[in-house]
Amino acid sequence: MANLVGVDLLREFFHVVILTGRVKGKPPVSTMLIADPERGKTSIVLEKNSDSVIILTDVTGRGLDFLCQMAPKTTHIVINDMGIVMAHSRSTKDFFFSKLLAVLEEGLRTSATPAGIETMREGQGRKGLVGCITSSQACDNRSWWFRRGIARRMVPFHFEYTCDLILKVKEMIEKDRGATFASTETMVIPEMSIDVKCTEENAHKIREISDLRAAKLGELGISLLKNYLNLARAHAIKRTWKNPSVNEEDIFFIRRIDPYVSWTEKALL
Repeated sequence: MANLVGVDLLREFFHVVILTGRVKGKPPVSTMLIADPERGKTSIVLEKNSDSVIILTDVTGRGLDFLCQMAPKTTHIVINDMGIVMAHSRSTKDFFFSKLLAVLEEGLRTSATPAGIETMREGQGRKGLVGCITSSQACDNRSWWFRRGIARRMVPFHFEYTCDLILKVKEMIEKDRGATFASTETMVIPEMSIDVKCTEENAHKIREISDLRAAKLGELGISLLKNYLNLARAHAIKRTWKNPSVNEEDIFFIRRIDPYVSWTEKALL
């Protein structure tokens, strides 16, 4: 199987998003991977297994309750086709996204159901989300995301293949060589949370990037700045687990992903 290059940034972004769950004292970053069909979204999220990730095809609001209780080591829930969740009845869908909002923001705490009172430890009920959705679905539901306050809590990654990459895939298929997104790099996630330093100077550089992007998104940019800072810290962990500190390499990573942060506009990989 030939390794399909060209999606390295997407793979790196996914890895870093999962690592945000190991940044000490910071909430995990959530994302929506947005692209047309046949662009490898599902392949990327399925290629690595980790205790930090639970991969789902479908989930309900009640399912979120169960996951938060039974998977304390998990920092991110991956839904490999958000279209399935969005095909539920309106009441089921509304209940799920109401629960999701709590999971992404402060985490689930105590729930009263016919089965009784369910209490979770602090932080246990907070998870990040990685969703996969097509470009048309993301655009059609843009106001729906914003109305419920979910969009501003996420960092969308909206991408498209270059013509060269599409041609390469077709050439591999034509020659009966399976094109795969598999990577030789292992997605290693630390067991414990790691404290990551960030100087005021570097934080300001990241703020300049996030402020420009927030203006394009029509947001105040408060949540985006927090997410960009956490992504930079997580990228520092990807470099080293020993006393990591945000440096120019991590800021450059933010610059590289920034063009893809849009619900409506695609950027070429």
